[in-house]
Amino acid sequence: MSGVIATRVGAPVWLDAMVPTETQLGELKAFYTGLFGWGWDHGSADTGHYSIARVRGRAVMGLSAREPGTGALLTYFATRDAAADVARDDRGAEDAGPRQCD
Repeated sequence: MSGVIATRVGAPVWLDAMVPTETQLGELKAFYTGLFGWGWDHGSADTGHYSIARVRGRAVMGLSAREPGTGALLTYFATRDAAADVARDDRGAEDAGPRQCD
């Protein structure tokens, strides 16, 4: 992601929010625009209308529509070594695995 700034380990660095309908997508964009003054790079239908919120040119959040009836919020955290952090996870949970975001 462009515009990533250094932050302390463990701090949230990105959010992806997925809402059940395109109507809710529009409502949430309007809410964040009104609350924070965010601008949007609007996505197309073939990407689930995945849109990127921007503040002063910096990307701060992704937002998209999913299948009706489902929604999700994914939070990404800063780490020095994602693979080592996942290896320490003893919950046995399945996840998407560590990814380099830059």
